[in-house]
Amino acid sequence: MKALKSKADLVTGVALIALLLGFSFSSSVSFKHLIMKIIIMGLFALSLNIQSGWGGLRPLGHGLMFGLGAYTYAITTVRMDMNPYLAVLVTVVFTVLVSMFLGYLLVRKSDDLAFSFLSMGFCTLTYTIILKTSYLGVDAGISGVPRLPFAISDDATYVLTVVVVCIAVLLIYLLSKSQFSWIFRAVRENKEKATCIGVNIVRVQLMGYVISGLFACIAGMLYTMKNNGAYTYSCSVQLSMEALIMCLLGGMNSFWGPALGAMIVTLFNTQVTNTTIYANFWLGILTLFVVMFMQGGILDEGLRDQIKAFLVKRRRKGTEKS
Repeated sequence: MKALKSKADLVTGVALIALLLGFSFSSSVSFKHLIMKIIIMGLFALSLNIQSGWGGLRPLGHGLMFGLGAYTYAITTVRMDMNPYLAVLVTVVFTVLVSMFLGYLLVRKSDDLAFSFLSMGFCTLTYTIILKTSYLGVDAGISGVPRLPFAISDDATYVLTVVVVCIAVLLIYLLSKSQFSWIFRAVRENKEKATCIGVNIVRVQLMGYVISGLFACIAGMLYTMKNNGAYTYSCSVQLSMEALIMCLLGGMNSFWGPALGAMIVTLFNTQVTNTTIYANFWLGILTLFVVMFMQGGILDEGLRDQIKAFLVKRRRKGTEKS
């Protein structure tokens, strides 16, 4: 059963890569920007799911890591006039160091509620500092952020985004099959038993936090390159909440669940808002429905099994009547 599930995940991944590369031949710039935003947010949601789905942590300020990637790249290239390639390296190293420091402070709190609200507090603090500091662009953000020299055009940026996201998603997929992910899940299920078999809870959760932050940082950099700028939304609690909704909608226990949720939320934020002023209302209704009646998300295995059982039952009844 697990082998079939792994094959299905791989087939889905290959099909998505082929589809995304096929979109590169589209002449519509706005369509490419939409696809880029969807897959970037998909990577961001998958990065959050490393903490939420695997480790059972609920960070309400995961947007901080996305914002660190966005703003650090913008500051190093625009304010410091650093080479874009070097700026990418500096951004990654800086985000990893910050996530190690913050993660150490957060995971030492045994209370999950404290972890959630402390992460939100750090995110809100950073957001407020950006709003009050002219060097960081205040509410206007930092515009004119350069892209990588070989990806200046929209077409080249699209291909770069697809390639980087695909590589990142592949790494997350391989990580999900590794020993670390199973240890992380064991900690989620029962910390006491995990401790009894010699698992260092703080170290495992810290590793998960740092890895999650690294992939969120990559998503933030790609988002800044796409927009040629870093803006306050990239470091907001609103983005953090949207990421949690993405994971809830798609399903935290399914590998592709958060990516599906990211597509739904992004389409609501970009397309549905153009047709109705009640887009957030309908997104809220959808979220409530999923939380109340589809607790595992749209791609939850248990839900699929229930649907299959229901269809088989209906088919048997139809056969008996005939």
